[in-house]
Amino acid sequence: MSFNIFDSATRNSIRVGYIDPDRGYLSGKSIYEANVHASKNPGAVFILETRDRVRYLTINEVNKLTIKDIEPEGGVCENGIKGLNPVDIANGDVPAYGSGSRPIVVSGNNDGSGEIDPLTGKRLPRRRRVKVGASGGTPLTVGGGGGKPVTAGGKYLKSGGRRVKSGGTGGTPIFLGGTGGTPVLIDKEPLTINGKGVFAGSEGGLPITFCGRGGQRLKTDGAPNACESKIFISGGGGVGAFAVPVIGTDGSVLAAIVTDGGFGYKTPPHSRLFDSCRRGVGTVLKTILAEPEDAKPTTIYYDQEDDFEVYDFSPPYTLSSYDKMF
Repeated sequence: MSFNIFDSATRNSIRVGYIDPDRGYLSGKSIYEANVHASKNPGAVFILETRDRVRYLTINEVNKLTIKDIEPEGGVCENGIKGLNPVDIANGDVPAYGSGSRPIVVSGNNDGSGEIDPLTGKRLPRRRRVKVGASGGTPLTVGGGGGKPVTAGGKYLKSGGRRVKSGGTGGTPIFLGGTGGTPVLIDKEPLTINGKGVFAGSEGGLPITFCGRGGQRLKTDGAPNACESKIFISGGGGVGAFAVPVIGTDGSVLAAIVTDGGFGYKTPPHSRLFDSCRRGVGTVLKTILAEPEDAKPTTIYYDQEDDFEVYDFSPPYTLSSYDKMF
């Protein structure tokens, strides 16, 4: 049996971590090992660390991971770095951080109008679209019972730890713009459409619906190779902290919203602000650790059919002459 460290990555190369109540953060676990842990600890949350971000996943989401999920955003330089300008596509450069506008859809609905993903060039699943300003549609809500989840780019929209849904009962309506309310997040980042935030329970905003007559079909903000700012947090002996910068119209940093506090930090970690177009400079970030009494418990709600965990115990690989290896 041979092993080439320079060979292309395969699905068996994917590694995740999880928090053990006795041993702390355990990383470098294969998909098979994650399923073994999940079968003994239903509801376990797994952590996928890449060069670009940290993601928190259920075991069902872990089992759906592909090589694309561990590749750097913006693609891989096939022949190495070609230049220093991250957005000079004409000369073969690859963007430092990819971003793109993604349609907002309701999972499991088909209207025969599949579209092309602007980043991958592949046809998107044929699903009915979410609108604003339409009449007679089904309101999007968060909380309550029933309904189907809403996604953008394959990622669930959430607010206050709960999924945004269509067709649910007793939930809080979702609005575009307005004042107050709880921000809607996509992959831990605040969702914006045409520069406006999306909120659950805001006042004075435009209601967002599924289907209906008229109105505007919604996509997330962003376009291929668009400039964006990101906060990278590292060190401190922990993992999982995630923050989103708020940039003013003059280009200054107004605030940093911590969307996840992470786990296991012994000392304040280092934080750096990156501008993908290399135009902004001068920001100094300082991190602090909350006192134990300031920590607030987080509740995870399992109220969707796809929350039911399906384990995959397929062995990670086999030896040709020794049957299966576990």
